[in-house]
Amino acid sequence: MLDTSAYNGILLGDWQVKSYIESIKNIFMPSIVVGELMYGFRKGSRFEENYQILQSFLEVDRVAIVDVNQAIAERYGALKHLQQSSGQIVADNDLWIAATCLHLKQPLLTFDSDFTRIADVELQLLPT
Repeated sequence: MLDTSAYNGILLGDWQVKSYIESIKNIFMPSIVVGELMYGFRKGSRFEENYQILQSFLEVDRVAIVDVNQAIAERYGALKHLQQSSGQIVADNDLWIAATCLHLKQPLLTFDSDFTRIADVELQLLPT
């Protein structure tokens, strides 16, 4: 499972991300990540270029977008409640991404250490 920081690593040619991507059979990207990317593209000056690169990446046979479904939404609700009950603040989008990983039982490739505050998410944490 790729988060936004890992996809950005691909764009920037990060060798760690490239090596990891080449070693796995299937690449999953939560729809929440696509939304974060689209927002970032719109804030920048190269929307069309970045959009086309993303579309090309998503057309690769072993890449799949994972949409939110009821099971993921239920996991999100449980994670959000747990985080608030414990006094930890984690961004909502990160909770949605974590819920997607937990539902599919997939590790998350990320540079974002915020995910370490979410219980039970298996991380492939990349050093920054």
